[in-house]
Amino acid sequence: MAGGRKEGLASSFGTGLGGLVRITAGAVGVSALVLASAEAFALLKIAGATYLVWLGIKTVREARIAIYMRAEPAGARRAFREGIVVEALNPKTAAFFLAFLLQFVDPVAGPVW
Repeated sequence: MAGGRKEGLASSFGTGLGGLVRITAGAVGVSALVLASAEAFALLKIAGATYLVWLGIKTVREARIAIYMRAEPAGARRAFREGIVVEALNPKTAAFFLAFLLQFVDPVAGPVW
């Protein structure tokens, strides 16, 4: 919100691109491998949660600095990058693709993509 419309749109587009990364991973079978392995799924959840906590701490720190120094917002490029990483590390998206989308896949029809 602090970055305004430009950063908000950049973050949204980054999240969309991160979703495409997840879709591609699901199409080639990475999501199935992650969900088949409890350790890999737990590692992905921990990585995603750690990244979100780090983003939160960084946002609070930067907000304090911005108040005292009247700094400018971080920029659309960074918001775009962070959107990609947040969505690509989201284990709930992988679970969604496996639980919901795979019911529409017919293995007899050929490759999933």
